[in-house]
Amino acid sequence: MMIGLYLLLNFLVLWVVARASSARGWRLILMLFLLGFVVGSANNLIEAMFFGVLPPREVAAAAVPAAIIFVILAPVAGLFAGRWKSAGVAVLEAGGFTPLTLLAVVIAYELLYWTSGILVYPYIADFYATRTIPPAYLVAAVQIPRSLIFIGAVYPLLKSGLRGGPLVLALVYGVIMVLTIIFMPFGTARSTPARTIAPAASAKPRVRTSERTGPIWRGGKLTTASTCRPTRTSGL
Repeated sequence: MMIGLYLLLNFLVLWVVARASSARGWRLILMLFLLGFVVGSANNLIEAMFFGVLPPREVAAAAVPAAIIFVILAPVAGLFAGRWKSAGVAVLEAGGFTPLTLLAVVIAYELLYWTSGILVYPYIADFYATRTIPPAYLVAAVQIPRSLIFIGAVYPLLKSGLRGGPLVLALVYGVIMVLTIIFMPFGTARSTPARTIAPAASAKPRVRTSERTGPIWRGGKLTTASTCRPTRTSGL
């Protein structure tokens, strides 16, 4: 049920983007996939690998299900939005990102990243008690490409014409990223807040993905990690 809600909300967000976009057909579908996959998974996995929270093999294992989900959701959203068939040539908006604009984006992203981290760090300090945190300058450095990746994911939509761009993109980043944080259906433990994890043969507690990946997985929006102890067997 929780995964169903995750899929429904992501679909609705992509549908809103499709309705607001001037693009149509497969061009729009590719844009929707890029947006959903990057915002919902790929960019956060980059940071998880950088911090050593997940090894490359588990990063790939987490990325594949996310990609499959958005491969399905993107065309469905385009179809229901009535944007499946192309209708002439899409009108491209003039202009683009200047170096000064990109610099402003990077600075704003850094400020938001560090501010959110400082506010919640007291609540997740235990998570880092046994972990080596990279130097601050390395943490700041990795946010530069991450901020540019976020921009790159929305740039095609902005260039093709996106009505109400700021509000639509605020919805995208607010909902898709928060849904990833809350539901986390792609992790190696594949746990969600509404599920308990089936006990292993050894009956030892299993750590849910949210603790393994921790706050770094969540794009700088740090939250308290938790451990799921086996209480009952449950399915999806």
